[in-house]
Amino acid sequence: MYNARKYLEAETVEEAVNLLTENPNLTIIAGGTDVLIKIHSGKIEETELLSIRKIKLLKTIDILEDKTIVMRTLATFS
Repeated sequence: MYNARKYLEAETVEEAVNLLTENPNLTIIAGGTDVLIKIHSGKIEETELLSIRKIKLLKTIDILEDKTIVMRTLATFS
């Protein structure tokens, strides 16, 4: 995948945090479009990537008891 030295995928928030703790140079991506364009164009070289796209919790939208709406990072409009 372009110039990525390392590509990791987390399936839970805890796993992502652990991977980031062990590998502080990781760049977090969800879909990665913006990062992959920068890698392809040479603006980022030899990066290490952590994909969070499989973390189901981050795709949720919740309404709390006080009616606060919590939209997590990977929630989509659809």
